[in-house]
Amino acid sequence: MKNTTQRSAGEQLKKGEARTATGQQYAGLLNQHQAIQSAAAYPQLAMIAASQANPQTRAVVKEALQTPYADAYFAEQASPEAKRTATLSARELEFFEVGRRYANRASTLFYDVY
Repeated sequence: MKNTTQRSAGEQLKKGEARTATGQQYAGLLNQHQAIQSAAAYPQLAMIAASQANPQTRAVVKEALQTPYADAYFAEQASPEAKRTATLSARELEFFEVGRRYANRASTLFYDVY
């Protein structure tokens, strides 16, 4: 991910400078800039957080893999890390749940068996 570090917008004012009208205006603009920068970074930081493996998904995966269709879908679609640890990130869990519920696995498994 690019641009994930917070950058400083400018120098902090000294005590005497902050008391002037120009200093107060500068402080307000600096505060506004930092708020915009923080709001712009939120979607990217949220995506990074949703991409981390969550140990709480282990029980969900274990339960879902009890059906042969979900097990086959997991074997095809899961990342190597998810297969190794049996945990998924929030993004992977969403992808897995949608795929296992709406993928037409019955037709392909029928031909694999017979």
